[in-house]
Amino acid sequence: MAASLGAAATVIYNNTAGSINMDLSGYNYTAPCVSILQSEGAAIKAASTAAETEAGTTYYTGEMTVYGKNGVSIHPSEYYTMSDFSSWGVPGDLSLKPEITAPGGNIYSVNGLVPGGTAYEVMSGTSMAAPQVAGLAALAAQYIQENGLAEKAGCSVRTLAQSLLMSTAQPLYEEASGGNYYSVLKQGAGLARVDQLMEAESYVLVEGQPDGKVKAELGEDPDRTGVYRFAFTIHNLTDQPLDYALSADLFTQDVFADGNTLYMDTWTTALAANTSFTAGGAPIVQGEALTAFDLNGDGQVNEADANTLLEYLLGNVEELHTTGDVNGDGQVNTYDAHVLLALLEGKSCVTVPAAGQVQVEVTMTLPQAVKEYLDTASPKGAYVEGFVYAAPVATEEGEQGVTHSIPVLGFYGSWTEPSMYDVSSPLELKYGTDTRMPYLQAHNNSLIVTYGGESQEYYFGGNPVAQDETYLPARNALNNQSGDTISRLVYAQIRNAGGGKFTIRNLETGEVYEERLLDANSLEGAYFSVNEGKWYNTQKSIRIKWNGQDAQGNPLPEGTRVELSLALAPEYYRNADGTYAWEKLGQGAYITQELTIDNTAPKATDISLSLLEGRELKVTASDNEYVAAIALMSPSGSKVYRAVAGNQTERGGQVEALLSLEGLPSRLLVAVYDYAMNVSTYAVDLGDQQDDSRPYFTAINRTNLDDAYRLSWTGFGMDESTETVNLGFIESEPPRAAEYVDGYVFFISNDNGLYVASDEDLSDARRLSTLTCGDLSLANFIDMAYSKADGQLYGLFYADDNGKATPYLCTIDMFLGTTTLVGEMSVDAVNLAIDGKGNFYSTLYNGNTLYTYTAQTYQTPSVVGTTGSYACKVVNCMAWDHNTDKLYWGYTANNMTYLLDVNVETAEPTLVRTLPFSSTGLYVRPQEDSSRFAPTDEVAMVELDRTQLRTLPNNTVQLTATVWPWTVSTGDVTWTSEDPSVATVNTRGQVTGVAEGTTTITATSVLDATKFASCTVEVTKLDRELNATVWDQDGKVWWSSFNTGSLPQYTKLTETPANEPLAAVTYGGDGKLYAASLDNSSLTSNLYTVNPETFETTLVGGTSDIGYVDLTAAPGCGYLLAVYGPYIVLVDPATGGWVGYFDWSSGLQDNKLVGIAYYATQYDADYQAFMDMFFVVDDMGNIYFDAVMPYNGSFVYFQGPDVGLVGNFGRETDTPYFNSLYFDGEYLYWSQFSQQADRVDLLAWDAEGSELVYQLGSFQDSVWPVGGLFSRNTMPGYGWSSASGREVSMEFAGQASTEPMAALGQPVAAGGLQAAQATAEKPVRTNQPTHTGIYDPDTNTVTVTLKAAEAAASGRVAVSYDTTKLTLTSVTGLTQAFASRNGNGTVELAYAAAHPVDQYGTLALLTFQCTEAAVDGTELTVTATERDGQAVEDTAVIPVELPHACYAKDFLDVDLGQWYHEPIDFVVSQGLMKGMGENRFQPNTSMTRGQLVTVLYRLAGEPAVEGTSPFDDVQAGRFYSDAVAWAYGNEIAKGVTDSRFMPGSPVTREQMVTFLARFARWSGLELETEGSLEDYTDAASLSAYAKEAMTWAVENGIIQGMTETTLAPKGTATRAQVATILMRYCQKFA
Repeated sequence: MAASLGAAATVIYNNTAGSINMDLSGYNYTAPCVSILQSEGAAIKAASTAAETEAGTTYYTGEMTVYGKNGVSIHPSEYYTMSDFSSWGVPGDLSLKPEITAPGGNIYSVNGLVPGGTAYEVMSGTSMAAPQVAGLAALAAQYIQENGLAEKAGCSVRTLAQSLLMSTAQPLYEEASGGNYYSVLKQGAGLARVDQLMEAESYVLVEGQPDGKVKAELGEDPDRTGVYRFAFTIHNLTDQPLDYALSADLFTQDVFADGNTLYMDTWTTALAANTSFTAGGAPIVQGEALTAFDLNGDGQVNEADANTLLEYLLGNVEELHTTGDVNGDGQVNTYDAHVLLALLEGKSCVTVPAAGQVQVEVTMTLPQAVKEYLDTASPKGAYVEGFVYAAPVATEEGEQGVTHSIPVLGFYGSWTEPSMYDVSSPLELKYGTDTRMPYLQAHNNSLIVTYGGESQEYYFGGNPVAQDETYLPARNALNNQSGDTISRLVYAQIRNAGGGKFTIRNLETGEVYEERLLDANSLEGAYFSVNEGKWYNTQKSIRIKWNGQDAQGNPLPEGTRVELSLALAPEYYRNADGTYAWEKLGQGAYITQELTIDNTAPKATDISLSLLEGRELKVTASDNEYVAAIALMSPSGSKVYRAVAGNQTERGGQVEALLSLEGLPSRLLVAVYDYAMNVSTYAVDLGDQQDDSRPYFTAINRTNLDDAYRLSWTGFGMDESTETVNLGFIESEPPRAAEYVDGYVFFISNDNGLYVASDEDLSDARRLSTLTCGDLSLANFIDMAYSKADGQLYGLFYADDNGKATPYLCTIDMFLGTTTLVGEMSVDAVNLAIDGKGNFYSTLYNGNTLYTYTAQTYQTPSVVGTTGSYACKVVNCMAWDHNTDKLYWGYTANNMTYLLDVNVETAEPTLVRTLPFSSTGLYVRPQEDSSRFAPTDEVAMVELDRTQLRTLPNNTVQLTATVWPWTVSTGDVTWTSEDPSVATVNTRGQVTGVAEGTTTITATSVLDATKFASCTVEVTKLDRELNATVWDQDGKVWWSSFNTGSLPQYTKLTETPANEPLAAVTYGGDGKLYAASLDNSSLTSNLYTVNPETFETTLVGGTSDIGYVDLTAAPGCGYLLAVYGPYIVLVDPATGGWVGYFDWSSGLQDNKLVGIAYYATQYDADYQAFMDMFFVVDDMGNIYFDAVMPYNGSFVYFQGPDVGLVGNFGRETDTPYFNSLYFDGEYLYWSQFSQQADRVDLLAWDAEGSELVYQLGSFQDSVWPVGGLFSRNTMPGYGWSSASGREVSMEFAGQASTEPMAALGQPVAAGGLQAAQATAEKPVRTNQPTHTGIYDPDTNTVTVTLKAAEAAASGRVAVSYDTTKLTLTSVTGLTQAFASRNGNGTVELAYAAAHPVDQYGTLALLTFQCTEAAVDGTELTVTATERDGQAVEDTAVIPVELPHACYAKDFLDVDLGQWYHEPIDFVVSQGLMKGMGENRFQPNTSMTRGQLVTVLYRLAGEPAVEGTSPFDDVQAGRFYSDAVAWAYGNEIAKGVTDSRFMPGSPVTREQMVTFLARFARWSGLELETEGSLEDYTDAASLSAYAKEAMTWAVENGIIQGMTETTLAPKGTATRAQVATILMRYCQKFA
């Protein structure tokens, strides 16, 4: 109020006693405002004159003169609070930073960012503390100069000021921690106290510290000696000798537990160290001779006597040599041990002569017990922190001078034992050796491998096929003859490094194959932005591209053992010449993986059928190195049924595996893998030895989709009461037509792809071809049928004849996937079936007439009759049953299928059953088959996917060869190059360009050398001159040029860098060159015009509120186009602002557009407007083609991401900024910037030719990013036509919007743009530290840490424990004197120290070995019985999380961190479910019908079974035989048909709950249901028999749905899901 009325200053005095805590957060005036005490205000009022305003208000006026020297007011406090926002930690050189503390929270100060210095506000931070220290330093300098102290000391004012500021600072204690010190990593020397500085009579210099810095930096202690030394000198500034008492307090960061995990805390805990001082080589003696207390009789009085006293108190020593009553109070207790230790400590005094100096050498030694504690609590090392004090001895008058304190920092252990990297790695997570969640939540710290030149990347190491029991590095292997490549190393760096080195070397000889030092700019670790709440720099990558070669590029011999390693060195290891002492690094500095070169495939030496325990295949195999896995696969090899790890520990040995055949087809592939992914395969046909329990009918279920929106094959019987069976999901486009032929099913997808699959495994389908038929414009196939009469497979399809859909009949070659036209149909047939005599049957679209015809009379079909009310719809299917000579029609209406038996004489239909889904592809399997599709060695032809291709030197292209027919015994080919000097080809068909020229690549069948196919390969060099804005390592931006064939070289076009952070450049339709900047902090841009000769820029308009990530021209629209997140933005080149945008967010989902390039402008006569066509690329490398055009006063685009996707670069970027796209009329170039990989690559997509992607090279490591791709003096033009003449759909996809865009995440400086996902944050202690008990699964031990409940110098504690679970193995005391005694489940402890142990300080560590009974947790009781000689009784309980009785751990394929761990434990412990052999539970394998009824039978107690089941496919003596008979007899389960139970078929989720509901009713439960399933969108697809059961299961929480809105009733149930549902049922009802 006063300031607003013009007051020059405002003084506020309190109206009551005490000071005012003023809130000035809303005060923004420059006039000073202070508060004073009530007494001070009263004094001013008394000296003032009263006066009145015109309104009669009394006020006081007058003058007051303030004179004299300002006094200093000190308000001491026992505790000060360190600001939680203040940065703290340890630099890489292990120096002590910060060095001093000053006030920095809630400081009322001027905001310097506002011009004029008039904006005051309350602020916090280092920016507030730094001025405080600057002011204190100025006062110190003034004091030193005024008193001539620098001359007296013989040093500079700066040196003396820094010495006094640091040594007289006040070490701070943390109240919340119980009064322990704040870490020196937080406070440095402590709180600066200039008042103490001015009272100091001496100053301190520490040896080795420059510029007067008072701190002891002790470095690392890699051998863990626990001994630390330094020296300091006390300089006397007076003309009188000074006496100083020397002492030291050492501490370290405490640890606390979260579950069974220990974390380093921000609180500290004391270390009971022994500190000795010497001066001039002579010891400064501590303590006095106390001969009366030689308690152990060894002639000396020392700490051992205190220990003896404690041992006596616990009964470990029968008598003392002399009296133990040290303090003479008539009692002997632990307090006497404390008094003895205090007497022994005495005072360590040193005298500093007048105007002289004394050097003091300090030796701090950690006792063995303390080292053992640190080894346990901090196995990777710990900080040794503390303060060494030099306190003036009080004068006779009691005056105490200023104490000097020296902060101390060292490290117990190697400074690089703690990892430079984030916790865990893919290998450690896979094998359970480190299950901690990475802080940055990224799967890092691993080599990345690609196989055979493919682009798909995999984590390298461990078993690539199956899960081993343990990880053995020696088994890692790489094939260096097949294009396998260690492509890169990904890692998460959480500590900054000064140097980095990547090395590939021979593990046995040490020969180095490759070694490179990392660029200094790539050594910054991950960091967290508090303001943005994000981690940055979370994943780093080193590009390796190593194919197993030596330093000269020659392939290494087979069997060579190699080590690949990354070493990161903190600055601490930097030598004087700038190199690093790599040999001194600890293990935490390294990521290391080893491998062996292995090019030899393993072999199976024996494959036999075992009937000893169920039906199993026994496979014996061996390898020159190690067998990784033996697998059972589908005949095509695309699906793995079983995989058993070899688990070999000895190289070259044999391994045997038993693989269950339960539920598998008769035709299989046995594959034997090694760790280099070398594989040998063997075809196995079990024939009639394998059960056949498939259903009678099969059709394609078009209604019930799984979570991946896949259709499925569904089997069913004739009886309405039998359940449908899921026979597998369909991975292709949705099929319409299917037919069974001799054990195989052929089907045709919507995109006219012809597929074949074994009827035994319909989910394993192989695409044979894309069907065409002459010159006809084929739309799609409607149905297909096989004629036994002529052995032909017929297809019914429609083609577009001048806008009319016309039906045609063709034959389909079942071996080659080709078609032969039969002819045009005369009726609009929509289905097809053929009887055994060659008679065809069809009904018509929307009609109810049945026609019959033959392959010769298809144009004159005969009418059989009408089907009554069943009028045909498009989605329907027909099938002939060759077993009964019946015609079945799957008539579909309203998402239901009506299975009709149609009389072929009258067309009268009879309803057989209904199915709760629409269907196509109906077929019936004949009971007798021929073997026409048996493997053959006769080759018809070889095809290549390309007959011509163009590539570049050093680029690779994959050719794929297909050997026809598809039934050949092997599709292997040999690859040759006519001229390897032009292009080479490896054994997998990967072509690599070598030099310019033309050659022919040929693939020849290994079965028939006369059958081959060739591809003409042209290798051309891409030499194009391009321009860009190149950012160097200093962030300077240079206008540059480069040749696409000469990277990484580039040429700067100017002598000085650009003044703006230019990220995008383009020529506009007006011929001007434009550039856009990108502000890193706000994601905003400025647009500039650019002189193309001098590259001088001129600002256009103001700053845009969005960032123009990349730019291109749109001359037809009269604007520029930019990309920004998911938006394509229209930019006005006249103003620099945006005028509209196209939102692609729905089609891109979470992807971001990162580049845009002009293609052409064409005039559209229909719309009478110019249309601008362009390419865009998103951060996943997807390439889109689209166009924009002015329309009706706005702008429209035509395709969008769904329709406009035309290709993919095969690469992705983690950085959605600073990328650029450019099209030169032939190639589309992408300057791809990856912050994680720390590089810029130039990629080219052959847009007008092969659409292949070429890697043109990378820019230098010092270059990132490269933006604004353009070609100098190349303008966009109208009607630019290209070879392919790309076109866009002429239907509008969307219109420009002018609404505000959604804000994007803010980036940080270039090179650190991409934020990590939410992290698994380290737990933070929220309560006072207490005793902890931590279970270590590796050693099966429990470590108990005992804490002091209250501060005390001595005491006794008893710890009781359960001896049936725990056995005490060691007790480590952490106080000066300590004793323990164990017996009968109670361990007694006695402790003492010269100084009180702080509250929450650590007293002791107890280690227990767990017994076999140690499961499901335990508790220890801690009772304090004495404290400082006084009897007490404080009790606390320590809960310990022991492993629960884990039955799942015996299964190698059960991830104990997954949701199914507890359910599997339950069902195994209850004997309800067992493993599947080979120590496998197979949690994700579908549960079979036979398995489920067996589990329910066990749950029922396995009652006696009377009689047998009526099912032909349930043989006596199988594990499920009695269970099926019991379930059938008690109406718990029925068959799929009257004669088939299909025990090996997967059970559906609706069948599962039906079986369980019937079991519950059999058990006596009432199945009452009140609710509904209306919340589930797929509830209508439930079969009628399952609705009540599903409702009951949902109401009782037994089943919870696959998602919140779906039940997936037709989906299969996995073994893990069944285990979960059984556990829920038993916990609720059993």
